[in-house]
Amino acid sequence: MKKQEDLPETVEEYISARSMEAARSLRETRAQITSLVPGATELISYQIPTVKYRDAPLLAYAAYPAHCSLYTMSKEIMHRYRDELKTYKTTLVAIHFKPGTTLPDTLVAKIVADRMAETDMMLRERELRKQEKRAAGKKWQV
Repeated sequence: MKKQEDLPETVEEYISARSMEAARSLRETRAQITSLVPGATELISYQIPTVKYRDAPLLAYAAYPAHCSLYTMSKEIMHRYRDELKTYKTTLVAIHFKPGTTLPDTLVAKIVADRMAETDMMLRERELRKQEKRAAGKKWQV
């Protein structure tokens, strides 16, 4: 296990610590995502670069010795694009690709748009629940 002081504190530190090929893939993946997400913020979460949208985790990406990964954080999206992902190794929520390559711009754009829509819906539902709780609390106040 890495010591706390060995862990990257910024996305750029994370990327710079990778091989030249992996770093190129991560920088391109980062640019693909952030160019499509209004108000995107970035941070290291669970020791990998994560992009937030409306203060909620949207996507993450990482590099490992044998592959890079895009974490969609959504089983539904992985299922929706299963035909387009047949040429990639995948997990329940991640797409693996070779260092030195990136995923196609059109695929990333669709994934980003769908994740933003999922996030918007989740945040709307969260706000409605808060409003319902407040309204229920007011009923019992005299």
